[in-house]
Amino acid sequence: MKTDTKIIIYDDTCPMCAWYTGTFVKTGLLAKEGRQAFSNVDAALLDVVDLARGKNEIPLVDTATRKVYYGIDALLEILGSKMPVIKTIGNIAPVKWFLYRLYRMVTYNRRVIVAPKTGGINCVDCTPDFNTKYRSFFLLLCMVINTLLIFPLHKHLFANSIFTGLTAERLLLAHTALVFFNIILFTALPKKDGFEYLGQVNMLATIFFLLCLPLMFINKYFAVNDVLVNTIYIGILGALVARDYIRRMKYAGAWYRYQWVIAADIAGIAGFFLLITL
Repeated sequence: MKTDTKIIIYDDTCPMCAWYTGTFVKTGLLAKEGRQAFSNVDAALLDVVDLARGKNEIPLVDTATRKVYYGIDALLEILGSKMPVIKTIGNIAPVKWFLYRLYRMVTYNRRVIVAPKTGGINCVDCTPDFNTKYRSFFLLLCMVINTLLIFPLHKHLFANSIFTGLTAERLLLAHTALVFFNIILFTALPKKDGFEYLGQVNMLATIFFLLCLPLMFINKYFAVNDVLVNTIYIGILGALVARDYIRRMKYAGAWYRYQWVIAADIAGIAGFFLLITL
């Protein structure tokens, strides 16, 4: 049954937030009018919402009782309206503990995961608070994922491309050197700007590796391994990531305030390619 009396208020500058709340409407979990953006939300709804909490944990307002659910409780309330078992399982203490922390890691880093095209909204600033702990954990998680992907990607993609002479060990060395280079740049920036920069470049690397996976699986399970196809695919991904780098650096402010960081990044990437093509 639809949650007809409930309205979710989402960050419309966040594509990820817009997507999953829109999915709630499309699947019937929320009524069409049960979704409002922070940029044009009714003032009456804002009166019952704790804005300091709401920008970090998405609020769901029950207009009948004026009760507000936040974050993982809001999501469990919506999903549980159609699948009660999800709400039951989600409220088991160990599961709730895990979901709560997973949610906070995503919400505190949502503008790193999908850097919005606009930096603000019309009436209410719903920019999530900067949280050092959750940003650091997110960076570490991405770095671990990227490092683990190096070996299967090398075997089933990079070794059968223009980088045919590249060994997994040399790719790992180049990757590690680039990570440390970015950490050095991070230390040269103000703390918050440094974390923003590191988050954006780390996410770019993760996007590149994840987008490599489809062709890697094709090569692995269908034995394609065409050098030209692999090379073109890697080149296209590289161009897309380079384009997204410009967008993300503009969002982070580095494009305008720290031009030396952009120059250093270009030098770092050049050094990376030098290491993998020696």
